[in-house]
Amino acid sequence: MGMERYIKFIKEGEPVSPGTPNRPLQQIDQNVNYLLDLINAAQLGSTVYARSQSVDSTLQVGQPVWLNPATAQFEAAYAATDTDSATGYLTVAEQAQVWGIVAEKHNATLADILLFGYAEIDMHVATDTAPADDVSAGTWYLSGASAGKLTRQQPPVSVPVCKTDLSGNVFVNPSFVDFLENHRHYVFELEMEPAGTVTPPSPGGTHSITAADSSQTGWLPASDAVFNGNAPVGAKFGYNLSQNPTLSAIYPPIPLQSAAIQMQRPSIYDHLNERKSYGEQLMDDLVVIDRNGIWWLSDCYDEVPWPTDLDTTSSISESYSECDPQGKSYSMRFYYARVNFATDNTAVASLNSKDSRLVITCEGTDKPATNGPLDIDLDLSFMVGGLAESGYSVFKSFDSTTNTFDKGPVASGVFATSNNVLLTGSESQVVGSNVVYRGDIGIGVLASAAELHSQLVRLDGVIEANYPVLYLGFPNDNASSYVVKFEVPADAPVGSTFSFRPRIIGRTAGTLPPLSTSYYTAGRPTDGLNTPITVTQSYTSIPMTTVATLVSANQAVEATSDSFAVTAGDIVYIKLERDPTAASDSYAGELGIMQQIGILSSPS
Repeated sequence: MGMERYIKFIKEGEPVSPGTPNRPLQQIDQNVNYLLDLINAAQLGSTVYARSQSVDSTLQVGQPVWLNPATAQFEAAYAATDTDSATGYLTVAEQAQVWGIVAEKHNATLADILLFGYAEIDMHVATDTAPADDVSAGTWYLSGASAGKLTRQQPPVSVPVCKTDLSGNVFVNPSFVDFLENHRHYVFELEMEPAGTVTPPSPGGTHSITAADSSQTGWLPASDAVFNGNAPVGAKFGYNLSQNPTLSAIYPPIPLQSAAIQMQRPSIYDHLNERKSYGEQLMDDLVVIDRNGIWWLSDCYDEVPWPTDLDTTSSISESYSECDPQGKSYSMRFYYARVNFATDNTAVASLNSKDSRLVITCEGTDKPATNGPLDIDLDLSFMVGGLAESGYSVFKSFDSTTNTFDKGPVASGVFATSNNVLLTGSESQVVGSNVVYRGDIGIGVLASAAELHSQLVRLDGVIEANYPVLYLGFPNDNASSYVVKFEVPADAPVGSTFSFRPRIIGRTAGTLPPLSTSYYTAGRPTDGLNTPITVTQSYTSIPMTTVATLVSANQAVEATSDSFAVTAGDIVYIKLERDPTAASDSYAGELGIMQQIGILSSPS
């Protein structure tokens, strides 16, 4: 009985019979009873249902089910096992993973599944009990003979599903625990070849492996570095577990006494009348199995785990697989039953690092390990992430006392804010309107110039005039000159130079004459009052072109002298002279100096 979602009320013109007016009342009564059942179950907390689930159409009430992911529906469960092809390990099949039992069917493909709890459910079909008989009380197991059936007899594949009482009730409590967890059987095929070069010895001689290669499968000399010196006394060869990840992942056997190796291979002395094949289980005088590996104890002639006459240096030599393509004569299998202890789910059995920065080694050594006494260390040398991140605060040191990182500010990039600054770097990036340099950065300064204003002027025949502007006038009827003083700043860069730049006005049209220009400098005392320096007035001529053509009166031009070296703190004196009697002076008017500037240039 389920919920009736659409109540069928009496319609206009519908023929009325005794059942017609009762129809909606019956449907409402059914819904009320259904809701009551749900409320009672919820109040008691005795059941957990999966309501209205898709099921296989053949299922009946009481039958155990599993969820088939391929069909997305519940189907009849049955006890079965699968085999892991890689390890030979026996596993419980998905069909034996019981979810619950069918509690009620709404239609052929829709049912309620009782996942857990105590309820009244008809179990006759699932238990193959005759309808007239009572279902016996007790524990019921999943049947391996018939799908969707239960049996009182505990089968080899034991999957308990439910318990029944004598009142028609059932307690469902399926478990997903693998019934095989406490006892696992493994079988592995071992390679019967050396992981290196071998040549057959003379009869009675001993076998050896040269050019051993631990990246190959098979057997290696027991002294190979891959075994970390763990070979037992007397071992000649060891099996390379590192190239068998499936086996090495579950090694060693627990207990070791449960492990055994069976080998079959022809002897070099075999003949038609007598065979000396190795067979059955190998004893510990030939093979030792311990927690560190599988060890072969003999290198005597014809007593090695590969064909006696194998010659890997010869193109015509055959391996055991070539000699025996159907695998009937050559075989080596490693068997063991692994017992799971009560602590298997609560204790650490092995430890592997998923991060190269976390190093796990054998206690007190630097040998990598996964079980036994272990040391765990953090390799900080691998802590390198992104290389292009910009930022202000970074890890700068590690405090081994507090086990904390100390961080602080760093420059994440450099950019120029002035046109006279030249930057270069191993990396650059445009950020906004700036080119930001990172990595190894070079900084240079482009040549720059500063204007120095005159301090004092001494006039000799030069007059101060005020029309049409203020200027120092050189007349055209007699020789005249003046001296102007400039001061070089005390913080001027080393290698600075000085040049003189006057603005010249001509009072009449014509060609301006050449003016003689010279200078001398007075250095700064470098030791204050302690060491006086000698000051000597000694002018040195400097080239400066002042000849220019004026087409009308009161026009101005600007001239610049050649530069000369100066030092921080120098006083520079510039002398400017005019001689109207000189043949080079044909200018008939007065000329004047409207402005005079000293140009201090810094090196690049």
